[in-house]
Amino acid sequence: MRMQTILPGFDNPVHDAGRIFRAVLDAMARPGRVVSLTGLSGTPAGMHVSTAAVALTLFDADTPVCPEGFGDDSAAWLQFHCGCPVLSAPEEALFGLFRSGMQLDGAERYSGGSESYPDRSATLLVQVDSLREGDQLRLEGPGIQDEQRLAVSGLDRAFWPLFARNRATYPLGVDVILCAPSEVACLPRTITARGPITCM
Repeated sequence: MRMQTILPGFDNPVHDAGRIFRAVLDAMARPGRVVSLTGLSGTPAGMHVSTAAVALTLFDADTPVCPEGFGDDSAAWLQFHCGCPVLSAPEEALFGLFRSGMQLDGAERYSGGSESYPDRSATLLVQVDSLREGDQLRLEGPGIQDEQRLAVSGLDRAFWPLFARNRATYPLGVDVILCAPSEVACLPRTITARGPITCM
């Protein structure tokens, strides 16, 4: 039986968790704004530093997680550091993690909340190659004055029609955090994305 080595988490857990939490809150309040997330020595195979940093900050024993496309090492790392239940059923998860390059047609299986409790919806962490180059998008909505430009590469193009349908269900719907290797940008359910990909 192979003994599994669990990689470390934050270099300075208390300081780093507080710093990342503030950065994610700022990114969610300013949709499309790219923020840097660092502070880890290593991550499981296939998991970006930014994805791991968000997980260490937001996941706990009360946040069931569904890591899609990640291996057993990632599940063990999440359970060890966060104490979160790791599920295979997206419908029951509060967080979904999508590995880079995945097709995202399964994203619609995550809960968008209910009319009584729209806040009980899932948040999706979707890994991408870059938030500095690629498809040029124009974001509009609350938290944005006029419009915000965002470039994304390495994202399944099926995501944008899915995101448009998600926007149409507001106040229900999932929120999305796009995770480049060491940066994130947030797309709350309130945002409309326009660009080279038609998503209206």
